[in-house]
Amino acid sequence: MKGRQILAAVFLLLTAGAGYMTVLMWRAGDSGKWLFGVFTLFFLALAALPLLPKPKPKPEALTGTRFVSHWFMMLAILVLLGTIILGIIGAILRH
Repeated sequence: MKGRQILAAVFLLLTAGAGYMTVLMWRAGDSGKWLFGVFTLFFLALAALPLLPKPKPKPEALTGTRFVSHWFMMLAILVLLGTIILGIIGAILRH
């Protein structure tokens, strides 16, 4: 068995459990049947996804090494870190 089939089997097991709870709640007239019904459909969709064929990637033209500047992200992290440190220092000095 391949990994994708095992994953689908695990999700089918979860689907069966949620479906069983949905049927039991439907028979009992409980309002939670809708929640478990949605979980049943969600796990069923997750079980079907690994069985779908994988899309074939389009070959990309080799353009060489690409450099992406990350200075804006580093600046945002430093500003956030500075704000947190200043907030902690300010809270300590107030007390």
